[in-house]
Amino acid sequence: MTWAVQSIKLKENNKFISSFGNSPMGFALPASIGASFANKKTRVLSINGDASIQLNVQELQTIKNYKLNLKIFILNNSGFGIIKQFQDSYLKGRYEASNYNTGVTNPNFKFLAKAYGLNYELINNDNVIIKKLNKIMANKKTTIVEIKIHPNEKIVPKLLFGKSLEEMHPSLSKKKLLYIKKL
Repeated sequence: MTWAVQSIKLKENNKFISSFGNSPMGFALPASIGASFANKKTRVLSINGDASIQLNVQELQTIKNYKLNLKIFILNNSGFGIIKQFQDSYLKGRYEASNYNTGVTNPNFKFLAKAYGLNYELINNDNVIIKKLNKIMANKKTTIVEIKIHPNEKIVPKLLFGKSLEEMHPSLSKKKLLYIKKL
């Protein structure tokens, strides 16, 4: 959710539906189903984390049953990335229940797509993104798109607990901060 909010550029008449600051895991998939039912002529993109998608994975059957045209993106960082980042910031990297080393695993998303009769695409390097996205968007069938992300990728900038907006991490230099305050 955070990466999408920080980087998405909407075109005219596009909408972005999010839980924003609430960040409940599992929100994106059922919300995208609702959006798809609300306007069946609209293409709906669902942006999910690898752990988040598993909270409502049963809804893939709903998508298949109603032949919804969704593009389901799974950002796969092999665990609970935001939890790991929190554990890095506040617990000196003591990971518990947040990555493969502590018992968190994912299903094979290709097999999961096949089990529900959905298309599947893997994006595991930057060189294939445009080519694959063009193919995915041209297809009228629901497609699960797994995007591999490095397990240690961080969300930046990030507001740290107890800090003001001016103190986001990574920190800006005092010179840049003074410049921004003048704006």
